[in-house]
Amino acid sequence: MSYSPPQGPWHPQGPGAPGGYGPPPGHGAYAQNGYLEIEISFFFMQFLLLLVTPTVVIDGYPQKRPWGRHFIELAPGTHQLHVSFPYLFSSQCGPALAMVPIYPGTVTRMKYSSPFFMFSNGTLAMLGHAPMQALPPFGR
Repeated sequence: MSYSPPQGPWHPQGPGAPGGYGPPPGHGAYAQNGYLEIEISFFFMQFLLLLVTPTVVIDGYPQKRPWGRHFIELAPGTHQLHVSFPYLFSSQCGPALAMVPIYPGTVTRMKYSSPFFMFSNGTLAMLGHAPMQALPPFGR
């Protein structure tokens, strides 16, 4: 079984990575990258939001991500994170913006919560940092 590096908007080799997942931790040249874990959630009574797909923008690169938890490989440094979702006649409801520090060999955990009132700002909270062992096994 051979390994080929992923392709994605946040990967130096371009777009197209399935799910935006990176390689397993500690693999070759990618051993010094960090990961962003983002949980995109809404209040359970806002079940109509299941009909829309949020947009996650990192350093100006937008990508549609379903509600839930996602792991994104990023180079170490500070990255701009913007999350919003379309609703009714607006393409960006509940916007939230944060500058996120990514450290080599760690996972930075963030949580986006949609606003109670649809046209208000959402919330992006940093939940902390964890070692790479906190990542899922990537299909192993």
